[in-house]
This record gives sequence, C-alpha cells and structure tokens, in this order.
Amino acid sequence: MLARSIKYWLLYLFLLPEGVAQDLHFSQFQFASVSVNPAIAGAGVADLRFSSLYRKQWGTVPIPYETFTFAFDQKMGTPRLKTNNLGLGAYFRYDQAGDGQLSWGQLGLSAAYSFQMSTTQQVSLGIGIQAGQRSLDERGLFFGDQFNGDVFDPTQASAEAFERISAAYFSTATGVLWQAWHRTRRHHVEVGLSASHLNRPSIRFLEEAALALPLLWHFQSTGTLQISDKTDVLVEAYFRLQGPYREVLAGLGSRIHLKEGLALDGRLLWRVQDALIPQVRLLLGNWQLGLAYDVNLSPFQVATLRMGGPEIGIQYLIYKVKPPEVFKSCPIF
Repeated sequence: MLARSIKYWLLYLFLLPEGVAQDLHFSQFQFASVSVNPAIAGAGVADLRFSSLYRKQWGTVPIPYETFTFAFDQKMGTPRLKTNNLGLGAYFRYDQAGDGQLSWGQLGLSAAYSFQMSTTQQVSLGIGIQAGQRSLDERGLFFGDQFNGDVFDPTQASAEAFERISAAYFSTATGVLWQAWHRTRRHHVEVGLSASHLNRPSIRFLEEAALALPLLWHFQSTGTLQISDKTDVLVEAYFRLQGPYREVLAGLGSRIHLKEGLALDGRLLWRVQDALIPQVRLLLGNWQLGLAYDVNLSPFQVATLRMGGPEIGIQYLIYKVKPPEVFKSCPIF
C-alpha cells in the first residue's frame, strides 16, 4: 500500500541520525557541557556549574524546530584525592519538530575523574549513561486514504495505525578531556573526545522498522590566547560523526576585558555546508550569557530564506572558598 510505504519512509527519515532536520545540535556547544562529553563533569575551574541552552530553528517553515537543554556538574574533591578530583554531572535535553510533534527527550548522568598531571595540565576521564524517549502525535499526520475520491479530507479517519507512538532506549558513553593553561596569563587550551551509544540501543515505532543508533563521536576544542592586558584571541572547533552524518563547526573571535569581572566576546563560526553563525557573549561576574544566530547557507535556504534560527545560552558558576593548606591554632593560656 502506497500510504504504508510513505509512512515507513517518513519514519526512516525522522529516526536516522543523519536526517539533517532531526540532528540535535547546538552552535554554542560550550554551554552544553556534560551532554557533549561526560569527562567535562567537574573538570572546569568552578566547583559548581549550571548551563542551559534554547534553540529555535527554521522559524520560516510551518512547524519550527525547538531544542532545549539544561546541565549541571560539580567537583567532588576530598583531601584524600589531593590535587585530583571527582566530578558528577547531570543533564536534560528535549527536542520537538514537525507536524507530528516528533519529540526526543534525554536524561543523562555523568561521572569523571580528573588527574592533575602538572601545575598547568589536567586530564579527565568520564563515563555516562542516558535514558531517552522518542514520541509522536499521530493526530498531526495525514495519509493517502484520507482522499475521498474528490478532495482530500483531513477529518476523515485513516486506516493507518502505528504499533506504538513512543519508544524508549538506554545508552552508555565515555570520554576524555585534556586541559592546559598558563600560570600567570590567560592562555588556555581544552581538547575533548567522547563516544556515545556504546551499547548500540535501538528505537522503533514499528516492529519491522527497528533502528540501532550508530556510535556518536564528539570532538571539541577551544583555545584562549592572551595578546594584551585586555584582549584575548578565541579559537574553537567542533566535529560530530554518527554513521554517514558529519557536522563540522569552526570559529574565531576575540574577548575584550572591560574591567574586573566584566568581559565581552565577539565570534564568527561556520558550520560547513550549512550556516554562518555570528555570536556575542557577555561575561559578568559568575554569569555568562551567549547569543547566536544561524544564517542558513545550505540548499534548504529556499524554504528558510537564510533564516536558520536564534540560540540563547546561559551559564552560572559557583566557586567555593578553599580552606588554608596549613592551620595553626593559637594556644590558650
């Protein structure tokens, strides 16, 4: 039956990770933290970190694509670990798109151990688990048998039916992160590599259409080079590989330190064969606020009019007061 064949094809398009319209990605990947690499948990300079991102993509199409993530991670250092530390993290991500409101919810937990290699280098190893669910609302989908012979009648019941309208899975991940910095200047380099879906979980809406998720590889790298008392050069790169799908993101920018605790970033990124992405970021005390906009350059610009979509990121850092290394009590007379 033609309608059933179309239904299988649509599910295949929606569920495959290489479906460009459904890949869950962000332009400001630094705000995604532990959802990108479990080794990031507790690996930053802060003791606690809260991060969130919201993205609305392709607002000119009838049903925009919306994605949201929230992440948290924390250092768990103890005196026994000395300069090393444990890190724990958690995140939630949600994406919804299309007439069928095809959604993807993900809840993940991460744990990492950071080794202090020297006074200016650190390596972190992490593991993660993730529970996910995809669901759709079949009431928003229409099929060929709703054509009554004269006109298409969307109110007419269809004989097409899904065995299920939601599918859950469980996934595992691992990652490594290397960081290096300068003792007295703002030079900093971070390089990470992670792999998700190590257990190859499958998702299915139809019994005969189960899809095993291919390994998902993330490579991310950022660099900060201080060139004057108030100016830094920023470099970043991101690479994502999952089956035949690839995403390459590279950018260059600068940071101006206006005064103590206040800095402003300007960046320009390019997602290869997809979008040009200007970004601005405000660093105010323990807060960071990032704004980005995708200018679509792919063939899909015919529908998007080059309007990819806005993205807003926010991050809050908490630093604990460290106790003195040596404590000597005063004698009581």
